[in-house]
Amino acid sequence: MGEVSSVCLEKRYIRKDGSVMQAELTCSILRDEGGKPELGVGMVVDISQRHRLEEQLRQAQKMQAVGTLAGGIAHEFNNMLQVMNGNVELALNALPPQSRSRRLLERVVSSGNRAAALVNQILQFSHQSERRVAPISLQESVDEALELLRPSIPQSISIEKEVDSNCRPIWADASEVQQAIINLCANAAYAMRRDGGKLMISQRAIQLAAEALSELPDLVEGRYALLEVKDNGPGMTESVRTQVFNPFYTTKDVGEGTGMGLAIVYGIVKKYGGTATVASEPGRGSTFGLYFPLAESV
Repeated sequence: MGEVSSVCLEKRYIRKDGSVMQAELTCSILRDEGGKPELGVGMVVDISQRHRLEEQLRQAQKMQAVGTLAGGIAHEFNNMLQVMNGNVELALNALPPQSRSRRLLERVVSSGNRAAALVNQILQFSHQSERRVAPISLQESVDEALELLRPSIPQSISIEKEVDSNCRPIWADASEVQQAIINLCANAAYAMRRDGGKLMISQRAIQLAAEALSELPDLVEGRYALLEVKDNGPGMTESVRTQVFNPFYTTKDVGEGTGMGLAIVYGIVKKYGGTATVASEPGRGSTFGLYFPLAESV
């Protein structure tokens, strides 16, 4: 019997429906005693799911590492910021109202307050901020968030809501969940700011079985509250979609965003045992999903 030589490589194929399949192609050749090829065998294995799981694992590890680093830096910076802001406030109190120096120091105070707000966002992302966990109604959180948002959203954007009034509570900090909802809705409104559109927010209870977890490896079997925020804006390219939850990543113009909004959303839902997802294509809008485990008992 001759020898067998094999080669294995990864390739991308386009299915009939237009979707992309990541595949592992293995080619083997059986040669006779003289080295002449006698038989060739090729095998194609769909490894798209494995690729998705590997990418989600890398994303989770990256977010954890960034969160740890950001939290440590934020704590140190916060200590220095408190000293700076405190001394500026004391200096302001010692100056007369019409002093030019006072006006300059007031600008310092304003910048210091913005810096403090950013530090607080980073601490929330890294799970190091204080929180009050209790059973809360996700339906009420949606209503309160929309009440706060409506005045700031252009009239060219309509808002539709569909909530399950019978959905059980979730265990979370109400202010954090409300912030996550506001961040998602504000992000959707920004995407539709030029042409207007429809913002759809829905919430329902779902049962995740084992077979559904292949797409959601961060979760376990059980019942969840699924909150979805949809827009019919311009959508995202695949490269943007895969980075939207990264801290400090933004496609907004300079001065319009810190790149922390969606990262905070991701951090909030993860700390309560859930996960965040996004589906989007250019020209077809975006759908963000937040999965929160339902409270078993209240």
